[in-house]
Amino acid sequence: MGLFDLFKKPTTIQDPFFGTLRWVTNKDASKNCYEGNRMFGPINETVEFFIQCDLSGPASAQREFYQHLQTNYDVLIEKAIPLIEKEFRNDIEGFKIQNFRKEFIITLLNIPRLEKTPFFWDASFESIGDENYFFTIDFKDFDPIQVYVE
Repeated sequence: MGLFDLFKKPTTIQDPFFGTLRWVTNKDASKNCYEGNRMFGPINETVEFFIQCDLSGPASAQREFYQHLQTNYDVLIEKAIPLIEKEFRNDIEGFKIQNFRKEFIITLLNIPRLEKTPFFWDASFESIGDENYFFTIDFKDFDPIQVYVE
């Protein structure tokens, strides 16, 4: 990146579903993506997201993916709770989630390209009651496979 690149206006597009998106480049071009935020129906809050795609913008399958996540959010979370509890028990003996929606809030989604299966993606959450707990759930298709607690 040169000195004058610092003054370049970032590339943005207006997507009919996701709204205003800003292009984010990476040294590894395969990780270039658009970032934005949008209302996430299940929590009635805005969620930040990164959409893995080309400069031309998100594909219709990625819009459908986001819709699917909203519709099936509770099912996905229920599938992930055993992994979350197991990981948290490494730090907190006997940890048990009583009411996921009252204890955690989704803050970030990484939306995959969806060009081949299986596809891998993740969602990040923070604790509502204790701002010191953040975790990310990795998914293979729509199955949780790993939880990382920060």
